[in-house]
Amino acid sequence: VTVNAFHEGDILYQYTFEENIGTITAIKPTQAIDQMETLEGTVINAPLENRYDVVLSVKGTAIKQDDGNLMMGKVKLVEGGDLRISTQLAHCIGIVSNVQWK
Repeated sequence: VTVNAFHEGDILYQYTFEENIGTITAIKPTQAIDQMETLEGTVINAPLENRYDVVLSVKGTAIKQDDGNLMMGKVKLVEGGDLRISTQLAHCIGIVSNVQWK
């Protein structure tokens, strides 16, 4: 359900501060996997039924502070850090990756 709640063109918010982060420009869902032990004792990567990982590409405006931090309002963008995000239809916790500054 959450995968289908994200749409290109939607505004993405950081829901703790209700800050506008930017606009979703691309959505890439993939089947979620997790490590599981087989009956033989080996560990395999197995798909999780009805679970997906979603990569959202977002374009927004940030300010680069003197210390090098990128801020979008009260939201500090830290690669690898958690970010609580929401749209009009869904909210979840994401991980910030591949921040590009232009």
